[in-house]
Amino acid sequence: MSSKINNFLITSVFYIYMIGGAAAVILSYFFHFNKEYIGYCLFFGGLFSFLLIRARFQIRDQIARTNAISRFQVLSFFCVAGLSMAAILIMLDSRQYYSLPLSFFLLIFLSCLIISLQIIYVERLSNRDVNLILLEILGFSFVIGLCFVFLFPGVYGNDATYHTEYIDSITASHRIDNYVGHYQNYPIYQLIHVATDLVLNISNIKFTEAIISGIQVILLAPLFLIVKRLINERVALFSLLIIAFAPHLIQSRFWIFPYITSAVFVVLLLYCMFFLEKGFNSSLLVVFLFAFVNFTHPLTPIMLLATVILIYIINKLFRLKALHISITMMAAFFMLIAMRIVWQIGTGYNLLQDFVLYINDIFQYMNPTGVGRITLAGSYSWESILLSDLGFTLMLFFGTLGAFYLLKRSYDRLANRPEEGRNVYLPLISLGLSPIPFILAMLAPITLPDRWFSFIEIFLSIYAGFGIFMVYRFLSRSKVRIVIPVIAAAMIFLTVASPVVNPNGQIFSNELSTRSALEQPEASAVAYIQSLNVTKIYGNTRFIGYVNRTFYDFYTIDPSNPNTYKNQLMVIRVDDLKYGFYFPLYGAGGKFIDIIYPNATFYAYLNSSNVLYRNDLVTIYR
Repeated sequence: MSSKINNFLITSVFYIYMIGGAAAVILSYFFHFNKEYIGYCLFFGGLFSFLLIRARFQIRDQIARTNAISRFQVLSFFCVAGLSMAAILIMLDSRQYYSLPLSFFLLIFLSCLIISLQIIYVERLSNRDVNLILLEILGFSFVIGLCFVFLFPGVYGNDATYHTEYIDSITASHRIDNYVGHYQNYPIYQLIHVATDLVLNISNIKFTEAIISGIQVILLAPLFLIVKRLINERVALFSLLIIAFAPHLIQSRFWIFPYITSAVFVVLLLYCMFFLEKGFNSSLLVVFLFAFVNFTHPLTPIMLLATVILIYIINKLFRLKALHISITMMAAFFMLIAMRIVWQIGTGYNLLQDFVLYINDIFQYMNPTGVGRITLAGSYSWESILLSDLGFTLMLFFGTLGAFYLLKRSYDRLANRPEEGRNVYLPLISLGLSPIPFILAMLAPITLPDRWFSFIEIFLSIYAGFGIFMVYRFLSRSKVRIVIPVIAAAMIFLTVASPVVNPNGQIFSNELSTRSALEQPEASAVAYIQSLNVTKIYGNTRFIGYVNRTFYDFYTIDPSNPNTYKNQLMVIRVDDLKYGFYFPLYGAGGKFIDIIYPNATFYAYLNSSNVLYRNDLVTIYR
């Protein structure tokens, strides 16, 4: 009886995805979200997995337990190493333009294609082959992260100045509560920076970022061990390649932003939850990692809570072998409640009142602007939005395909192989979390749904690697199979070249590119303004924070409202006039962000104002 119920539940998940994908296409079309392709991705990912389930092919892979290493592997290794050096040289030559050329991203495509061919076409991988490919993936990913770190002279990120000032405050005062803002209750990321500076005696934040970027790359390695134990080493290498270049995770290598950095620690947490032997030490480690991740960003506890609730529900519905379920539940709920209480006491935040008002807002507004700038469908062309999302969409498609296939296959074998329970947990978690940011973007943009992407990319990487491997095995007798490693490399090219990762990008979707870092003329203008010792200067939200050096004292210009700029000291960038002025709305009016472009009245006022300072990119008016 229970078997029939469980089969019904798994079939229900499949139909929910199919119907949900179709519904997403319809909603996106009628509400002009320009996101129909996400619905198609979910629909066909589920459909193709259902068709492939009927095909029988070998998933387990044989690894030659020898220390031999092929000439092809050695040649490939030196090719990837040479392409890595070429990428660094291109970055150094491009720093003067603050923009990476197409050739840089073509090198990424070629390197990932070479790595993909090694994974697929070497018939029997030896232990040294596997280790060499691991080194190629992690090393090349680290090099690409470094290129982004050193592309701009200053720090990168929307709130970078706030976090760097907080880091400086901790270093000077040796206290975490000596600075404004609720991040004093979530200081882990800043403390990592401070500890790195003190231990290695580094005074340059760029070198600190480079070291932390390397730590993040190393922390991706447990994903290889997870997939190796779940499926096989070949799929594990593919999954590691995908997560090493996942758009929102690679962004954390050069952004000064705590949340996306905390996501890489979730990989280690997953390994501990599912593969460590039960015992006091392993449970203590799980609790420690929960605490560590929870004290990094206010939204992280919500992501982890959603994951733990899914694990709990899956455990109850399917009666699978418990995997740290009780200790995980206690840790997650305790940390979540503690976070909220501390935040409420520290900031005067009224949790109950805000929750009631928030539920009211959900039923009044429906807008897709919460999934970052790329979903401002009314402001940008459909082609730009599609190209910007295409790499992640392919990851979502292959992830859905692989998760459904492995879920059904593992459940069918569960009666005879209890260890397959892990292959029921993780696919269901991946399928349950993947649509969340898109659902929240439509129903509740105030919840910052774009923050979910770095979290779900961890799960998607596991099953996208398997989805690619599965399609290749299905086509193994067809000449078309050569397309699969090309598609894998193209997917990574699209993710890294997209506006999500590529700062000041000029490859595609140019209108969606955002530059949250200062070019040298802008940095010079900031230094000049600070030498004036003025208390107020007005400008664009995305720039004025670098001037005022605090997260809260923003004096922003609304070009449609003369009262915000008349008779004020103003700093205007060329980018402001070209791309518009940004206004964070945090859900007001159903929008997360708005863009206001200069009008004739604003230009007339600028022309009549006195110029106090001017360079190639910035003008200061009095």
